[in-house]
Amino acid sequence: MPRVTRLLACLIAAPLLIAHAPAARAGLDLEEGHWRVELATTYGIHSGTTNRSGNVLTTGTVEYEIPATPRTTLGLRLMPLFLYTQDDTSIKDSDDWYRLDEEDASDTVWGGGLGLTGRIYQVKDEYRGWYGEAEGLAVVHDNKIIGNSSNFNFLIGLGVGYKFKSHWHTVLKYEHISNSSIGARNAGANSLGLGLGYSF
Repeated sequence: MPRVTRLLACLIAAPLLIAHAPAARAGLDLEEGHWRVELATTYGIHSGTTNRSGNVLTTGTVEYEIPATPRTTLGLRLMPLFLYTQDDTSIKDSDDWYRLDEEDASDTVWGGGLGLTGRIYQVKDEYRGWYGEAEGLAVVHDNKIIGNSSNFNFLIGLGVGYKFKSHWHTVLKYEHISNSSIGARNAGANSLGLGLGYSF
């Protein structure tokens, strides 16, 4: 557990120390950005040979979103809440079967992460209305996801959402968790669900 805590601390501190210089070189104005918080719940789906239909991923994120063009933004996203609950069903990956009782697997996986987002908005200069988004985060967690032998994974996702004039937004999300074969076992986890958030 101390190792996970140290890794989370590094994930939080690193971008705060280096974010300003690259943003300035890219022509992004950090002072024009705003904060965005979001709580999302996605439900595991059956894809390929892997059935995660009994699993639930809950995430909480805090993001600093910066205008890049009149319709697009880039965001630095911190995920202090990563909670993945899994049931006791078997997972088939290629020719191998995995169960919840495998070494280090647990019905509850928790952790946090850090990454980037990009969005394209419908309403020019106001960054609202319909939007599409893509996200990529590095996630460190305690316990293991069934069929995945690593405590370090990548979460990538796509979403279609709507941001209201009142600064609230809702988004339909597809998310994929994988360790990119860093670990010996890498059964992916796909999920689909909704997020709700507020910008200020």
